[in-house]
Amino acid sequence: MANLSLAMNHNRMNIKVKLSDYENRLLDGEAGKLKEVAMQNIVRYAEILGAQSLCEVTKATVFCGAHHYLDACESEDFDVVFSRMNMASDEVLAFDTTYDNCYIQSCVSPCDHHAYKPFDIDQIKKTADYLKGKTIHPDVKFTIWTVYPIKALADENGYTKVVEDAGGSIHSGTCPASIGDHFLSRYDAFVFDSLKQAECIKSAGANKVYYGDAFRCIDAAVSGKWEDRYRWKK
Repeated sequence: MANLSLAMNHNRMNIKVKLSDYENRLLDGEAGKLKEVAMQNIVRYAEILGAQSLCEVTKATVFCGAHHYLDACESEDFDVVFSRMNMASDEVLAFDTTYDNCYIQSCVSPCDHHAYKPFDIDQIKKTADYLKGKTIHPDVKFTIWTVYPIKALADENGYTKVVEDAGGSIHSGTCPASIGDHFLSRYDAFVFDSLKQAECIKSAGANKVYYGDAFRCIDAAVSGKWEDRYRWKK
């Protein structure tokens, strides 16, 4: 990373991408080492792509390391893994600051991709209420994916039982995109209320992937078929 920093300083006059005053201050290290290195990486990538300028990012999902990263880094220190795998830096950088105007979520917690609202127990309750009295089609595998604390609350409040009585299940600790072919190869089509999951599954090779809001996904699970009117619309 030191070599990159020297190269950036040496070639500062040759940078073609247009930077704002704020971006130049970040690149100069005025906001700290973490943001300086982040800007170095961004500018380097922008130069490779031939970008003319940078855009503001106001929402981001931060991927802070998969399991195989830990083996590659041979470290149990989060900052070491983050620095090497996310920042391409041998210098250990603490992930201790972010951009104030950016809504940030993580792949290790619930992610929402069409609204600035975290997934919480209230959404599990709404799902259970909508499912009550309904039965999932026998040819459909209906699953809800969340984090363990939300799953535990769902168990405690009886929402898990409602979902299971309808023929569904609630899981924690992973997601369909992470499970991979062991999950994907079992089904001919997929319906998600998460745009991220839909895109990941589609890129993994699934032929039929649909995206809609949670209630339309439930309707499809009950009827056993996806209808065009279920498609998510603004």
